[in-house]
Amino acid sequence: MSSYIDPKPWTYVFRVEEVREKLADGTVKLCDDHGYIICRIGEKHSFLFSADEDTLGEYMGNHTEDEIAADITDRLNNFYGAKRNSDLDCIASVLIPSDRFVSMNARKRLEEIAMSCDYYLLRREGIHVIGNDTEDNPEINIVRLQEMLERAYLYGVQEGKKK
Repeated sequence: MSSYIDPKPWTYVFRVEEVREKLADGTVKLCDDHGYIICRIGEKHSFLFSADEDTLGEYMGNHTEDEIAADITDRLNNFYGAKRNSDLDCIASVLIPSDRFVSMNARKRLEEIAMSCDYYLLRREGIHVIGNDTEDNPEINIVRLQEMLERAYLYGVQEGKKK
């Protein structure tokens, strides 16, 4: 599987204002769990927020809502590799607005579409960063690009009808 599909720092970008909004409505909350501060996201996901800092009461008393939202956002944006892909995908689906969220399954399908339209991407085995300007910035035929975009659009229409 391409690294494009696996969560990386550029896959999801969590924003402070979105986390602040979810803190306000209770979707994201900090809880005390036997002396550890836990961050709960939605009903199913949580992570260790702080193991050696203050108690939850002290932490909440010493930080503003904006600072707490920034702390949570910073931890989320630095999770890559520490959480399973499916967990990170679920967390993102809770925190990122639907107009900005692209699931792992959709990313995989879009990558498959791109690879089916362009031999170079197929030979390269997907869309991922290699760290070489020549490899990471290939020339793509404009007709192939149009085909990729059309197929991606049709995929989006098809997915939209399912919902």
